[in-house]
Amino acid sequence: MKRSMLARHLIRFIGIGLFIYILTTIDFTAMVNASLSVTPITILGIAFLIIPTMVLKGARWQIISEGLGLRLKTTEATEALSIAQLANLATPGSLGDFIRVPYMTARGNPTDKSTLSIFIDAIISIVVPYSLGGLALLVLLEVDITILGLFGALLWFAGFILLYYFIKKTIWTWFFKARIDRLLSSGFRGSFLFTLPSVIKSVGKRNLLLSLGYSAVAWLTYTLQATVLAWSFGINVNWIFINVALALSTMATAIPISIQGLGIREGVFLFLFGLINIDPAIIVAFSLSLMLVNITPISLGLVSWARDPFDLTPEERPNESIGELR
Repeated sequence: MKRSMLARHLIRFIGIGLFIYILTTIDFTAMVNASLSVTPITILGIAFLIIPTMVLKGARWQIISEGLGLRLKTTEATEALSIAQLANLATPGSLGDFIRVPYMTARGNPTDKSTLSIFIDAIISIVVPYSLGGLALLVLLEVDITILGLFGALLWFAGFILLYYFIKKTIWTWFFKARIDRLLSSGFRGSFLFTLPSVIKSVGKRNLLLSLGYSAVAWLTYTLQATVLAWSFGINVNWIFINVALALSTMATAIPISIQGLGIREGVFLFLFGLINIDPAIIVAFSLSLMLVNITPISLGLVSWARDPFDLTPEERPNESIGELR
């Protein structure tokens, strides 16, 4: 096996190694006892909140796909997301989400547009948690907003704008654009991925706003679910704290160095909850319970996979032409 390939495989287990290390540093018996202290009814009630969360995520992706002229029902989107959850059990980061591409193409959708819909969905999915997490962090840390601070933020923003235009005029033109244009075969240019106006024009303002709304409500149900679970473990924290913890862990686990965020999520939680003197064993028990509750959609993914939704014959696939982007 080549060294580069070996390195790609080994890097996936950084989080797993960290998780094993964390388990060796905590009271394992206390962690198990803390997990067993939560009643099954409570766990089932919290798991029930996964249903509206998954449907909202499915509706978000369906709205984006509709704007791109793709064929996708909300029920199909929810099913595909459940299959992606199943795939994420064996892939680092959230790379299992790309299994949604063959799911889409099996329903007569072009590969390039299907891939773009997933990229846009991924971007919109992080807008709400990252924004709310940042604002909540400011409130939690009691950061004073001053004129000097606002001026510094404006300077940073101006710097990002200048960097954006520099990349657009140099690296994008020289290297990326030709390769992206080669990938996109359904009537749009590589600049689609790089300019906000082109995304808005293609997907539609209404669809983007609706998808953001669905994303916001989905994040709300997720944070409420985690807050109730934390209280069940006797962790006395408010929604703002949970929002910060989940937002930061979401950012960290997006790095493809672990499976299902194992180790990375626990590390973030141990740091944040450690600030308020929560027992590490209880923190790890809470983190693992949250993970297990949130991968319950894999049951739907298993059923869908058993039906083999990707295996559609040409006669079963819709044969109407896919419209070009607006």
